[in-house]
Amino acid sequence: YNSAFGWYAGNQSPYFGGIAPSSWSDGTAYAYQMSSNMDDLRTLFSRRAVTGYNGNLWSEEWRYSVSRDSKHVVALFRIKNTTQNPISWTLSVYFYLYGSWSEGFSVSLNGVNAYNYAGNCYPCKRSTGMSIPANGISTVIVAVGSGNPSTTRTSMMQFVQNSLQLPNGLEFVDD
Repeated sequence: YNSAFGWYAGNQSPYFGGIAPSSWSDGTAYAYQMSSNMDDLRTLFSRRAVTGYNGNLWSEEWRYSVSRDSKHVVALFRIKNTTQNPISWTLSVYFYLYGSWSEGFSVSLNGVNAYNYAGNCYPCKRSTGMSIPANGISTVIVAVGSGNPSTTRTSMMQFVQNSLQLPNGLEFVDD
């Protein structure tokens, strides 16, 4: 949000994963509400990241002026199950969140809600178990708003407990 000019891109959803910026910041938007079209998602997810079994995707403390000033961190994983059976995978994430200003944390699997939370916690840690469907490629999206206000706010997403080490039969796909 720009205090002088309003919502980025005229508050249009196609540039933000299919969700209007005002919904991310003031409407407790969740990952499962994002577009399921990979071309739409590529508009938002334009950077690739490489990490080990743990990863600090983003950590930042920043000054804000109004409650609409929110930064969100969103990660997308494409995961292939090479077996004929579903495989369980648990993703563990550290983050900061101030749900009192209508911001949330969420995990989706193939466009379906796997977990969401809209409370206040700083720092927070959540572990989400998912069943990755057999013999195909799945999309996992993780999204989080910003932490509690003081004169600054914190944006953070860290994958912990070696949760990016996929179980046998699962592999990351870069397509």
